[in-house]
Amino acid sequence: MATDQPTSPPTLPPGSEQDRSPAYRAFLIFLTLLVTVIVILRFWSRSLGTRQMSGRAVGRFWWDDWLALVSLGSIWAYFGLVFAAFSLGFGRHIWMVPPQNLGPIFKLLYAIYFIYDLGLFLTKLSALLFITRIFPSHANSKIWNYTLWATYAMNGAWLVGIYLGTVLMCKPLAKAWNPLLPGKCGTTSSLWIGSAVPSVFIDLVILLLPVPKILTLRISRTRKVGIMVVFLLGYR
Repeated sequence: MATDQPTSPPTLPPGSEQDRSPAYRAFLIFLTLLVTVIVILRFWSRSLGTRQMSGRAVGRFWWDDWLALVSLGSIWAYFGLVFAAFSLGFGRHIWMVPPQNLGPIFKLLYAIYFIYDLGLFLTKLSALLFITRIFPSHANSKIWNYTLWATYAMNGAWLVGIYLGTVLMCKPLAKAWNPLLPGKCGTTSSLWIGSAVPSVFIDLVILLLPVPKILTLRISRTRKVGIMVVFLLGYR
């Protein structure tokens, strides 16, 4: 006569009990506060002194400053969504997350993709507007101006491309945040690589654009290097 044997609990992978969310929280708080302080210092420094044009005072801030402020808003939105995911169990092994929390976490992660990409786009756009303000078109060569406007176009095309790639990644769309639905999704790593490579290339172009202008300045080599470092640190 057969007897029922007690069912043993499933064996969890090693390290499943580890909760990495505290370290992620600390890192995210540090970076968010750092960026916030940088933007505050930017507006504070721009508010010093007065600007005169045609004998009258004009605004101290320009489009690049306001775009930096908007990009800070996207960073705070990203911060809020990630912390909402932490409260549901994000940062722990999937076996340790309550099943009813998995759906909301996947939806939050899907929204985070769009907020993160928007923040990158706005940061690059702010940097390009800053370069446009510092180096007006009439003082530049045609090749330099063409390169600048081409970088504007690449940045816009990058945002459109990554948004389309994210939306069209899965069929049906809802499978992107509900993997149990029937359908299929593309390879996530391919989408991320396809996003990261052109993004880094645009960053490199933005960093290199001021270099030929700085090299033509009639100042010492040490001061040229110092100005390049300022541009490098200023591009957050």
